[in-house]
Amino acid sequence: MRLLIQGFLNGVKALTKALFSLILLLLPFFGLLSQSIHFEKPLVVTTNSILKDMVNQLAGDKLHVTSIVPIGIDPHNFDPGPSELVSISKADLIIINGLNLETWIMGLIEQSSTAARIDTATKGIKPLYTGRYLSAMDPHAWLDPILGKEYIRNISNALSTLIPYAVEIIEFNRDILLSELQAVHSFTKEKLREIPVDKQILITSH
Repeated sequence: MRLLIQGFLNGVKALTKALFSLILLLLPFFGLLSQSIHFEKPLVVTTNSILKDMVNQLAGDKLHVTSIVPIGIDPHNFDPGPSELVSISKADLIIINGLNLETWIMGLIEQSSTAARIDTATKGIKPLYTGRYLSAMDPHAWLDPILGKEYIRNISNALSTLIPYAVEIIEFNRDILLSELQAVHSFTKEKLREIPVDKQILITSH
């Protein structure tokens, strides 16, 4: 009987040792798998660097964000190539400015056959038409801090849908940005009031 018990215990020890060795062998695999899952972030593609900066300020490090048009390049006449097509095809979310700023974007999206959701940052913003041609609208709505707040609201809504697990972070950053833009608007109005009406001349580059 004693030999039988001893044999059973030895068998249990051998099995335990074998299982422990197997776990040690599999740990690197599970570690790599865990890292892969942990660091796999959704890809957001924006049409310009201004929108990219807004996304980064709202979502922080929760997303991988790239801009189609590089900094310093005119988005009006940008000519996208194969690399931009690849970025669009891999995107989980595409954020465009709208208001005819990037007239080439829809053609690029169609070519890519992307399954990404498309959101427009200027959604709900009433276009400002310029000149004598009704189709000539000003697409640079973000230059107005009040309209810039609409950008932030629209983008934050899109990001909250994409990564609902980060809603609290997005909303916290959204409120900060909205407050900062309101402060910029108030500061600008205050400074403009200090300029005599007959001296209020605005010169723009285009």
